[in-house]
Amino acid sequence: MSGPTEIHRLIDRVHGRIFAHALAHALGVPRKWYALGQAERHYLSRDYQLQVNRKYRASLQGALLRSATREEWCIKRPELLAVERNPLWEVLKELASLRVDWDQRASTIMVNGQSVVAYRAAKRLWAYPSWTRLAYLLVLLRTRQPRYFLHRHAIGAMLVTYLALVCLEAPINHAAHDLFDVLSFYVANGPLDSGSYCWPADFSEFSKTMSLLQSGINVVAEREKRIARQSDVTALFWTMLSQGGGQFEWEDARARPVRERWRSAVLGFQHDVIAGPGWSTLASPRQTTAGAG
Repeated sequence: MSGPTEIHRLIDRVHGRIFAHALAHALGVPRKWYALGQAERHYLSRDYQLQVNRKYRASLQGALLRSATREEWCIKRPELLAVERNPLWEVLKELASLRVDWDQRASTIMVNGQSVVAYRAAKRLWAYPSWTRLAYLLVLLRTRQPRYFLHRHAIGAMLVTYLALVCLEAPINHAAHDLFDVLSFYVANGPLDSGSYCWPADFSEFSKTMSLLQSGINVVAEREKRIARQSDVTALFWTMLSQGGGQFEWEDARARPVRERWRSAVLGFQHDVIAGPGWSTLASPRQTTAGAG
């Protein structure tokens, strides 16, 4: 990739893919251009079939729908605000900027009303793997003040694994390759220090990590049938990794209190209220639903 302009186009493609696939999920229709076209004609009263169909064929490939169209869909399906108002698009485009005061921006992030300057509050940001939280982790990685040293160290140590887990979930799994390419550009060009993150050499290597993690998630899903949501199963697996748990946790009856504590923690983390006052966009991190018009 040659420079910022191309990277910004790629970021828009990530945004476009995620919005289109989240839109199909919100509408309950197949992820097909004709289904989205029919939905637009029905919900937004469009009658120009050829243009609508072309638009959604392109959107599923990453063409970002016009902001006016996205706003109309957000009115019809408010859950899409989790995509449209997520700060990830803003953060990704500014990640290399020297004009942004990243330490000040980090100080505006709040978790359940507490500033993430406090490490205890910050840990909840990465306790539940979700693409809607990724922007906040990237902001913390760009800080420089000593008070964020532990934050940077913790996020750097688990960034690749966290990203791989996030990229397994809908709707961002449809844009995983592009997102990886964007972050790889920043790793290679300075804003993110590759030496700290053991960054994969390419997407093929990253995909192997994703496959390995998916195998672990499948084991958890088979054993923890009480957990219905796939994202919560992933979060429980992530908690086990973070806490050093293993197969014995199911087989050893003495570990039952540990299992119950992990389950309770996962259910608590998903309800965290995270916001960044003073940002131009805000996220609704609880929503993890799976912009050519």
